[in-house]
Amino acid sequence: MKKLLVILDGLGDLPCRDLGGKTPLEAARTPALDSLASRAKTGMLRIAGDVAPESDVGVFSVLGYNPFKYHVGRGALEAFGINAGFR
Repeated sequence: MKKLLVILDGLGDLPCRDLGGKTPLEAARTPALDSLASRAKTGMLRIAGDVAPESDVGVFSVLGYNPFKYHVGRGALEAFGINAGFR
């Protein structure tokens, strides 16, 4: 069985007056996402109550890492992602 994990990190946003009180996602046309969602199991994964729901912690947790033990911070991950190098 093949599986695909899609993490729509940063997708949530606040309602916008220019969009008639809708969020950017509510106002957007998303046929590809709609198609995937209609055939998938969807949901939200929460991390422990005292961990901030930030991208770095969330993605590490979804991938099976303990966010308390392996938290390196968002900056280090972003630097790694663009091959910036760091010490």
